[in-house]
Amino acid sequence: MCEIAAKNMDWIQVSRWEAEQPAYVKTVNVLQHFRSIYQNSSILLVSGADLVQSFCTPNVWAPQDVRDSPGLAGKYKYKYKYADML
Repeated sequence: MCEIAAKNMDWIQVSRWEAEQPAYVKTVNVLQHFRSIYQNSSILLVSGADLVQSFCTPNVWAPQDVRDSPGLAGKYKYKYKYADML
């Protein structure tokens, strides 16, 4: 789905790396993997409001994972019109 959405956008790359791993990979580890490959590029996590909301849910994210995630820490400062529905 992501490959189809980005096929006409030469400034976006889509990777299958995470999906091809034999076991679950923590989000922080995925972001760190891409940071090591694309050291001079911006690495951003594109997500839905449900994932952003999970940052505030106890015992879902380790605080150090949010802090140490390249492209994640400090990037979720948006108000959602329907956030109360989450």
